[in-house]
Amino acid sequence: MNKSKMLALVIGILILCEALGVIYFANKTYNLSRKNQAMAAKIESIQPGYARMTKESEESMAKSREAIAKYKEMEKELESVKADRENILAQTKNLLANRARVQELEDELGKVKASLRPVEDARKKEKEQNLVLKTQVRKLKDERAKLTAERDEIKSSYEKLQDNTLVKELNTRIAGLQGELKSAVAAVNAEKSKAGSDLKAVEKRNSQLTQENARLAASKEQLEAKIEEQRTNYAEAFEKNKALEQEIRELPAKFVEVSRQNKVLLKQTAGMHYNMGVFYTKHKDYDRAANEFVKALEINSDDAYAHFNLGYIYAEYLINRHKAMDHFRHFLRLAKGDDPDVNWARKYLLTWETYDGKRPVQ
Repeated sequence: MNKSKMLALVIGILILCEALGVIYFANKTYNLSRKNQAMAAKIESIQPGYARMTKESEESMAKSREAIAKYKEMEKELESVKADRENILAQTKNLLANRARVQELEDELGKVKASLRPVEDARKKEKEQNLVLKTQVRKLKDERAKLTAERDEIKSSYEKLQDNTLVKELNTRIAGLQGELKSAVAAVNAEKSKAGSDLKAVEKRNSQLTQENARLAASKEQLEAKIEEQRTNYAEAFEKNKALEQEIRELPAKFVEVSRQNKVLLKQTAGMHYNMGVFYTKHKDYDRAANEFVKALEINSDDAYAHFNLGYIYAEYLINRHKAMDHFRHFLRLAKGDDPDVNWARKYLLTWETYDGKRPVQ
């Protein structure tokens, strides 16, 4: 009996323990579920901020990479500037070494100034000769056109007369009138005895026919004389036109020679103005120097060194940046790639175009 009670008590205790365990684990599971839900809600609440932070971090990394790239480019540009500085120092040494050349140029300038007046006089004389030749050409062309028209008219008349159309017509008419006259005379003679009353009428008709015959003969002689005169005029006009054509054929050669001399004169004048510009620059008279270089460019707009000197004067002395940049652009267009002044002009343009916002900063 005691064993049964003990067994029942043990079983009851085991059942109680199992129930308590079930309750404990149920409660534990419920608490874990609530914590899991709270944790999920918290994760959902912080997820947008986490995504934003991730995006900002990526943008920050991109900006850092861009800044590093710009820094490397600035280092390269610094190296380029150092190289340009060394190049400028070398050019300065070369300029100091060229003082003897400056003296030679000044001596040449004196010679150019001494020969300036004869050159200008020769240039004026060439212009006057050019105008005279142009006037002569216009007159010759007008006279040629007039003579050509007269020649064509005379030629037409001559060809028509060559066919003897008018002469043949006159001869035919005269022959017809003579035949008519003979017929009339024969008729008068045949009918003279029978038609005595008509004698006066026949004689009158005979007289009229005779006068008509004489008039036609005179017209024939006048026409033949006119034909001969036209032949003579045509021959003279033909010879004159031939001489004019020969003269017109020779005119282009004269124009070529005048043009060649004019080009040589213009080249000499442009060189004179350029040398004057160099002279005034050496003597620090920059306004006059600029005017001389402008005159040189008016004659030869493709003079690269005139553009460079003008650009340098406007950049360093007369301070007109826009004109300086314009002349430097022309210089870069015309100069050779190995010209030592190309780098200076490019650096000047790069500096001020970047300053004006026309070119982005590298």
